[in-house]
Amino acid sequence: MKGLLYKEFLLYRGYALVMLWVYAMISALCIGMPVIGIKGDELMVMLTLCYWMIFTFVGALTSELFRKDERQSWNSFVTSLPGTAKSAVQCKYYTMLMIHLVTLFGLFVLDSIVVGVANDLACSALIAVVMIFCWRIFMNAIELPFILRFGYVSGMWVKGTVLLIILTGVVVYGLFGDISFFVEGNVLQKIKEFFLNGNTIWILALFPYITVGAYYLSYRISLKLYQKGAENYEQ
Repeated sequence: MKGLLYKEFLLYRGYALVMLWVYAMISALCIGMPVIGIKGDELMVMLTLCYWMIFTFVGALTSELFRKDERQSWNSFVTSLPGTAKSAVQCKYYTMLMIHLVTLFGLFVLDSIVVGVANDLACSALIAVVMIFCWRIFMNAIELPFILRFGYVSGMWVKGTVLLIILTGVVVYGLFGDISFFVEGNVLQKIKEFFLNGNTIWILALFPYITVGAYYLSYRISLKLYQKGAENYEQ
């Protein structure tokens, strides 16, 4: 297991440098916002968008780790090791989780710096950071079994399909639903009230626990699917 994890992070070394560069650029942007006068709810929204961009970029880079392993020769070697396919699957799940946890910690630090520069605790987007982190892990829980069974491309199609369904739902609601919420009064204030009301906040409170359960269930499913997927990889 340690050897496989070392291999993953050795391969991710180049991607990590790119990620650090992106993190540094977006961090400079976030820290500069309160300096030029962006405060309060507007700053919180801008920070949330920046944090989402960072997690999305990290997700794209971590998915690339699967491309290098889609060879029968590599998987034949891995499954011949003690622990067989279990170690290979555990390695992927641990790697994805650790990279996202490091990103989460980095955004905690960044958010603290921005709050200090702005001298305004109300602009903190820590709750949004946790929710975005949980969403990314939840998406990984959905796509990893498909990637391990059918390959990287199919896994990306699954992710795209899920996002398309969500986007379609938003568009349909925009066309036929009540959108006065977005066009009347202070939109940012109404969004805050929506997420903090009793009908929504309990769902947000449960989401981290749902994410943990989904990730573990995904791991158990992948254990059963990995070997069949490896048989279909290219030579």
